[in-house]
Amino acid sequence: MKKRKPETKRVPNLLTVKQAATALRIEMLQVYLHIKNKKLPAYKEGREWRIKTADLNAYIDAKLAGKKVDSEKENQ
Repeated sequence: MKKRKPETKRVPNLLTVKQAATALRIEMLQVYLHIKNKKLPAYKEGREWRIKTADLNAYIDAKLAGKKVDSEKENQ
């Protein structure tokens, strides 16, 4: 018998605005505003905007870096 590889969930490389909004837990309009203000890189494919997963992760990381909390001070 052949061994089967365990199934892993694959995150799509390109997200729609709706998928990005769901991931960020914000409204779709806010995602469109972030795209318009060049805070979130995206490109238009046909009539819809697409966001690279890597760009969304970089956006999230930048937001987290701006709101960094020193957890050692909180635990004391």
